[in-house]
Amino acid sequence: MTKEITPTNCTIVGLGYFIARPYLWFAPLIAALLSFFVLIAAFFLTAYVSWPESTLGWFTYTWGIFKSLGYASVTLIALWVSVFPVILNYAFEHMIGKILHDQRVPIKGEGAFQAVTSSIQVIFRTLGWRLFWPLAILITLFIFGPLAMFLAQVGMGHIAIIDACDLSLTIQGEPAARRIKALKSRTLPLLTAGFIGGMLSMILTTTIIGWLFWLPGIYAGCALWTLRWPKESI
Repeated sequence: MTKEITPTNCTIVGLGYFIARPYLWFAPLIAALLSFFVLIAAFFLTAYVSWPESTLGWFTYTWGIFKSLGYASVTLIALWVSVFPVILNYAFEHMIGKILHDQRVPIKGEGAFQAVTSSIQVIFRTLGWRLFWPLAILITLFIFGPLAMFLAQVGMGHIAIIDACDLSLTIQGEPAARRIKALKSRTLPLLTAGFIGGMLSMILTTTIIGWLFWLPGIYAGCALWTLRWPKESI
């Protein structure tokens, strides 16, 4: 197995692990590329529709721009917490299976229907966070729009960490009840990992290509991290 993995280095270790193994790249990078295009299109479309009139005073116009970017950030996080979890689970299931095989961990998993059902159950049991981030961003945009963009990245990182850990535990054969228990008992570590992941996302988004590796890095890191979780705590 690879080196010690903690909430603070989970994404970075996963990113390095994924980059070093090109045989893992194809499907995850395609999924990340499609996700990037969908998110960017949603962001710019929302910003365009909500962009303020240029005839306003400079302060009102600037404040309107901040709010417009905030609305676009709400759209991103809303898509991320509602539509993307199930889609990304399908996209990264095979990659995590390969990682577990590399780590000589038995792959059990569930049947397709049971896997979808239990994943939806976990989504509902973590609904608090999935509602918290869009609401927090919506409130923030009325205070200071750019802060909404920052929170959107952190929220995306946090939800991605939760879903990636859940998928990894699913492929390891853990039933929904045990996965929910494991996730709820690690609320702070998951939030910490999500914050670090969100910060890394902001950095890599500026390069575009880097972000495409960020998303698979999240899932790879969580696959490796969950292997270190004591079985009695799951």
